[in-house]
Amino acid sequence: SAITLAEEAVAINPLESSALLHLGGLFLAEYLYHQAAQVLARHVSLSGATGDSWYMLSFALHQTGDIDRAIKAGERAVEAAPERTDFVMHLTGLLGLVGRYGDAAERLNQLLAAHPNEAAAWRSLAGMLEAAGQFDGALKAANRAVIERPDAVSYTHLRAHETVLD
Repeated sequence: SAITLAEEAVAINPLESSALLHLGGLFLAEYLYHQAAQVLARHVSLSGATGDSWYMLSFALHQTGDIDRAIKAGERAVEAAPERTDFVMHLTGLLGLVGRYGDAAERLNQLLAAHPNEAAAWRSLAGMLEAAGQFDGALKAANRAVIERPDAVSYTHLRAHETVLD
């Protein structure tokens, strides 16, 4: 199998970064997250780690339930490639899992400053602000998500929290 061949390549040269990355990707493709995390952690410890490899490690760690390490790897992915909206969205999802809504909202606001038409980021920001009890901001973000993507999920439940102005 491809995994067996890749494992043999790594056994021949255990410090070959590209072979480790390839093997880690194969493990991910087969939903073997613990093995992927182990191999990808070895890969990122060598020179040549990229945002993609940190993201892959973060994803694998998330799937194993190691959220704290997944967040750290996700942060490294974003540091390596801050323009990648998918990396930021992944990281903010992880931050939300552990209740770090303010940190997630901050990252999303940074993303939206660079990509103001990113509907998914506006939806995520709405969710983070709602979870943090910031209902006015959540409603504004939700409304912007709908503007950017009219078929977006409805956020009418947020209107119950809307501040009434005189």
